[in-house]
Amino acid sequence: MQKAAFPNLRHINLALTILSGSSLRSAAKHCNMTQPAASLAISSLEEMLGVTLFERSPRGLMATPYAGVISQRGKRAFRFLRQAMKIACDEQADSSVIVRKVVGLTTAQLLAITALINTRNFFAAAVELGMQPQSLRRTLVTLEGWLGFPLIVNEESGVTLTPRGQQTGQLISQAVWEIRAIRTEIREMDSKMDGTVVIGCVRATASHLIPEAILRLNQQYPSGRFNVLRESYDVMMEGLEAARLDYVCTTLRPKLSSGLTGQVLANSQLRALCSASHPLAGKEVQLHELIDYPWVGPPADTEATITFRQRFTKQGLVPPEFAIETFATEWTQGLVMRSSYLLLCRTTAFGEESPPPGTVYLKGITFGDPHPIWLIHRKDFHPTRFQTTFENILKAVCTSQSSAIPGKTRFAESEVSERV
Repeated sequence: MQKAAFPNLRHINLALTILSGSSLRSAAKHCNMTQPAASLAISSLEEMLGVTLFERSPRGLMATPYAGVISQRGKRAFRFLRQAMKIACDEQADSSVIVRKVVGLTTAQLLAITALINTRNFFAAAVELGMQPQSLRRTLVTLEGWLGFPLIVNEESGVTLTPRGQQTGQLISQAVWEIRAIRTEIREMDSKMDGTVVIGCVRATASHLIPEAILRLNQQYPSGRFNVLRESYDVMMEGLEAARLDYVCTTLRPKLSSGLTGQVLANSQLRALCSASHPLAGKEVQLHELIDYPWVGPPADTEATITFRQRFTKQGLVPPEFAIETFATEWTQGLVMRSSYLLLCRTTAFGEESPPPGTVYLKGITFGDPHPIWLIHRKDFHPTRFQTTFENILKAVCTSQSSAIPGKTRFAESEVSERV
């Protein structure tokens, strides 16, 4: 799929200056442009977005409703960029220096560091941008010169961002997300619901919750797009903060960073999955009966495995060892379906009704207490209409099919940590 053109930062800055009440002539002067160049810049921005942002009249430029999207998203983007430049320059740097640094950023530089943040791999970033690695390196080196500090470092694993570069890059990535959302929201104003939701998840949500929400939303808006990712928890949290992910749907972990928040969607429960033809299938199973069968489960240091083992030790039994250890259990389901293997997995109320074809959950056996499933996003996340609809449908799915967790459902990060 061909990627949409990216709006010029100087053109957005010009539009914001006009929207603040300046005439075209004054805005052009403020943005160091000639008036004809400013007029052409506005026309170019309108052509790229496919709408009229300003009506021309003898009294000057009059903003249309579409310009409101530029105002909201553009201001947010520039706020993130100013924060990034404060890190690059100095917290005490003069505001005029910060503004000059912001408007001096090129589209190529913005997209280059965003791609490196999103892919976490230099060569993958080059592929995403359709660039040769040498060209990407030159762009990043030029950006280093503009920012005034080392942005990238060569390590044995490849080219990576420095800690300061990572912090700056995350803010730039959030700004890029806001600028890209301009086109999406303008299309939504014309009832063109073809936006994208990028969501990270764990198996319990990937198996039932997320597919059900996508199915319902697709029935309303068939042109919408979804990118569902299963990654390690830390990588997903990092992706949220860098605006690579819109949401993460996962079980609760010890603490969210200050920039993230979330709410409880449903309960999850550790259970055992087996083949529908397994000797234990359909029986009321006793714990000691599970010891003699081979198991598939996550690595030994995970909470799920620790909980699993405690279930046996509390009854004086020796816990069975996992014959296969893996986080990615999808590939093992075929093995489980054709053998006597048992699979430890976390499921929701949905899983109880519809396990994977050819398999069943053991009756009468669970491991540990129910865990909440959380929907996590950035605190300052302003979703598009399509993303908001997805979130509402996901909540509706959980409300209609899953038992609600008593008490409050939305917490700041400090409240989240207290529940661990």
